[in-house]
Amino acid sequence: MKLTYRDKIMLIGAVVIILWAIGIFLIIKPAFSDMDDKSKTKDSKDNEVVVLQQRVDQEANLKDDLQKAYDQAVEHTNEYFYKLDTKESVTDTVRDLLYTKKREIVNTSYTIGDLESNAVTNYSYSKAEVSSSLQEQVNLIKNSGKAEEKTDPNAAAPASIYAYSIDSDYECTLEELLAFADSLESTDQQSFIIQSISIEDVNEKGKITGQMSFKYYMAPKVPKPAALGGDDEDKKDEAKDDKEDESSKAS
Repeated sequence: MKLTYRDKIMLIGAVVIILWAIGIFLIIKPAFSDMDDKSKTKDSKDNEVVVLQQRVDQEANLKDDLQKAYDQAVEHTNEYFYKLDTKESVTDTVRDLLYTKKREIVNTSYTIGDLESNAVTNYSYSKAEVSSSLQEQVNLIKNSGKAEEKTDPNAAAPASIYAYSIDSDYECTLEELLAFADSLESTDQQSFIIQSISIEDVNEKGKITGQMSFKYYMAPKVPKPAALGGDDEDKKDEAKDDKEDESSKAS
């Protein structure tokens, strides 16, 4: 069959349209879809970069913040004696607190136990037991152990901390005893806690006698984080302690 010029033109046009449609559906449209997906991926990655950069900026001073937190922990812990303190040094401190120019609290019996772990719990007191008078506070010391313990089901387990238990008798005036109790509020070591004071008698000299018991809590050394070189320093300290132990054994 012989095609006319008009038929040839129409046939060529149809072929061009078919090829154009095939190109759109098989090449151009997938390319646009792929480009759109890659554009969305790029936007997502750009957002991740922004978030990560913000995190980097926030953590730029992380080591300085860690150092500050460690220094604060050490400063707080220094309010207590380290658990490495000996009974002798603790006893000297107790004597310095009992016997000063302002008070002369004498004792004939004194015992200090070994360093032992103690559970530290919170206690609450009723408003009737709160008093601004130091003398009234001393009068309530004997009943302080009867305070109700707080019970919170969501509270963490009691913390354990090492402490020396100290028991001693005493002889002094009431004013000296009150001055001693008052001095504990301003002492450098805030871990000296009165457990009980009992007034048993008033002798012929007008002085009161009785028994006292204390807890002297010892905070352990704060471990230095590895990020601040703690591991290396700990190893040096351990090596130093080993040398000192060997020296003491040799002597």
